[in-house]
Amino acid sequence: ALRSDAPAIAFVSDQGHRCTDPTVGARGRLSEAAVRDVARKLVRRVANEVGVGAEALEGHVRWYHSFLSPAAPRLAESDPRRGRREWSREYARPSPWQLHHA
Repeated sequence: ALRSDAPAIAFVSDQGHRCTDPTVGARGRLSEAAVRDVARKLVRRVANEVGVGAEALEGHVRWYHSFLSPAAPRLAESDPRRGRREWSREYARPSPWQLHHA
């Protein structure tokens, strides 16, 4: 079990861009659920490697996903994803400030 004061772990991912990247074609695109499933599996793997339960680790993990490819068309004003921070180009590619923010 993790201590209550255990440090948080941040994961920064640009895997979500595979949901919207027009350059990979429809066959290459992933669903949002598939991207989140990859994230859940990664948390389980890290939990196994450090010897804690995945449920315990999940409470200390923050995810920063990018679900917009830099090549994707801009979201329409009426698109409900527009207001979601994770549907942002800000996390489209890893950068030092992105890791600092996480």
